[in-house]
Amino acid sequence: MRTLTTSILLLTIILSATYAQQKQRTDTKVAIGQALQKFPGFDTTSMQKLVAIKKKYGIPLPTWIPDGFKVEKVSVKVNGKFDPMDQGIAITYSKKLPDGKKQSFIFEGAIDGIGDLLYQHTHIIKSALGEIELCYEPKDEDNSKTLKNYVRTQWFDCNGTAWAYSSCKGIGSKSGNTTMIPIDETKKILASLQQLK
Repeated sequence: MRTLTTSILLLTIILSATYAQQKQRTDTKVAIGQALQKFPGFDTTSMQKLVAIKKKYGIPLPTWIPDGFKVEKVSVKVNGKFDPMDQGIAITYSKKLPDGKKQSFIFEGAIDGIGDLLYQHTHIIKSALGEIELCYEPKDEDNSKTLKNYVRTQWFDCNGTAWAYSSCKGIGSKSGNTTMIPIDETKKILASLQQLK
């Protein structure tokens, strides 16, 4: 009788563990599917990387991107080392234009070791995450000349993780092979940001 009770108990533990693993896999698949519907431009593999870390890091994603843009790369380096230069999250979106040039923008998440830009913001964008200060072709630190082809936000917060957006000419390709994203589209991208939950 004791052997039978032990066997039943052991079987119950194994079945419970198997059920928990299957439920976790199902929950993850559902979360990825929901995120793919809400946030355009992703494939399943790229979204899976972000869903895997979303409970530990706040991740802002645009619910609107200009036509033709896709997520080119998701880089996740959160290895637990103290060196802030060796950690971070980067989500790069890009689009090839008919003339062979490229447009791209990137969201960079920093775990530590960040500071503000030297430039004054040119626009304040309201989003679900709060106000975002955008430097779109700002004046240099002496306020004497405009920094052409320069677009970046000040760091903004997403549930405890610092993020910045940039779309400078030359990001992600050879110099001269990229073109700027217009200001109205840049504003719309930033205004559409929501946290991946």
